[in-house]
Amino acid sequence: MEEPTLYKNNMKIDEVLKSVREENSKGKARFIWLEGYRYGVMALFVITCILGVYNGIYGFENANRVVLAMFGTYLGAQSLGIYRITQKRIEIVKIVVGFLLGLGALASYIVQTSR
Repeated sequence: MEEPTLYKNNMKIDEVLKSVREENSKGKARFIWLEGYRYGVMALFVITCILGVYNGIYGFENANRVVLAMFGTYLGAQSLGIYRITQKRIEIVKIVVGFLLGLGALASYIVQTSR
């Protein structure tokens, strides 16, 4: 007696189930990675704010520009990757703001330190 098959390419049911389980485990692993990534972005934002306040209080203005350049560039690059997948318009705003913030802070830092 023949084993039951599924789909056009005559995959056996066991093969289909194995394939689905592998896809589900990959999806779960990706979700876990993205969740960790989300917390990492939040932590980066918090530490950027803390460093900005600290540097402002103690007069390290140039250090603020370095931190803002890194954070802005990171935000722009992250949003670019998200936009490529989701095509959401809000990501375009984040890309522009992030890169403008990063490049503006970098240019300001270079001008201030090259005097």
